[in-house]
Amino acid sequence: MKKVFKSKAYKDKLKGHKDGVIKIYSPYGPDSGLLLSASKDGCIRAWDLIERKITVKLLLSRDGNDTSQMAYQKDDDQQSGDDDDVNRDEENVQQQKNKDSKKTIDQFTAACFSENSVYGGYEDGLICSWNIKEGSLNSLYKGHSEAITELEFLNTRLLISASLDQTIRVWDTMNGMNETIYHLNGPVNLMRINKKYIQAITNKNTFVEINSDNSKVTKSVHFTSTSVTSFITYENQLIIATINNIMEVYDLDSLDQENVQPNYIIENNKDWILCMKILDNYLYTGGDDRRIKVWDLSTKLTLVEDFIGHEDGVVCIDFADNMLYSGSFDHSIRSWNLKEMENRIRERAQMFKEDIWSRKYDAWYKVFYKKKKKGKKGSKSKK
Repeated sequence: MKKVFKSKAYKDKLKGHKDGVIKIYSPYGPDSGLLLSASKDGCIRAWDLIERKITVKLLLSRDGNDTSQMAYQKDDDQQSGDDDDVNRDEENVQQQKNKDSKKTIDQFTAACFSENSVYGGYEDGLICSWNIKEGSLNSLYKGHSEAITELEFLNTRLLISASLDQTIRVWDTMNGMNETIYHLNGPVNLMRINKKYIQAITNKNTFVEINSDNSKVTKSVHFTSTSVTSFITYENQLIIATINNIMEVYDLDSLDQENVQPNYIIENNKDWILCMKILDNYLYTGGDDRRIKVWDLSTKLTLVEDFIGHEDGVVCIDFADNMLYSGSFDHSIRSWNLKEMENRIRERAQMFKEDIWSRKYDAWYKVFYKKKKKGKKGSKSKK
């Protein structure tokens, strides 16, 4: 029987971004009261969840200072009243095209945080880092030739970047040097760090795992029938979400090109899953359907909760102040109470258990009553 959950509304809505929120990060874990966020337009916010206030507001620029607006203003001031109207219109059109082009280039395609810095990746492959308190530009990381798709830290020093230019690069953030380049067989769409392993999806359909200790590719598995929209590894399992709106679960230890068969699949999705996060024994997924779904890992990904509240796709998830936080293309960050969620899950489990016992009792009583009635009829006939 298919379960339908009508979850309570989100607990809170954090306002402050004017573009899609692409990264939220709790630097001190799920119990801490600090949350960091980044949006596509380079806007950074630090949220004090205890005091209910924003402690850092930054609008970052790859140029250090946003000189583009000053340059365009200067051009406007230098135009004399004697200029030909046609030429002026052409110049204005060209300037607007330049502004639009620069706006696209200046948008974050990926972001991540360290203790004192924020890192942003761009459409043209540039990676920048800024001081998270002052917003001053620290470093430029040049090497990629196409859009940055993911930024993650391998440890406190090494930054890992993935790009559509078919490479993954390892950067030493202490000296800014590019330590290692991994050349892969297609654009790198997704990437995660799992201990010493760099795990990625290339060509939207190939799972690649690299041992960072010896730089060897330990796995390369092509999924022939679908494209992957998100993935995560948990213990010895690889969980992928696909454009077919399903999740597939594989045994990571036995997974190879000769054995590309999932252990089981989950079909309880209406749209693409765009992000995944695990806390305790639950998998949290967010997607294009504007929902956050919670799956029980101990029962083969049984759906146990369904959060509704966002007005656009959910692209990032993290945990702070014992709450679930989600970032969306609707420019907002929303939160849900995890304790209330766990209580609802327990209550539903208890109700389900009681319902089973009630049905068993009803079935037993019907059989018992039927036998008893039959016995009475038999004794009457003997008389």
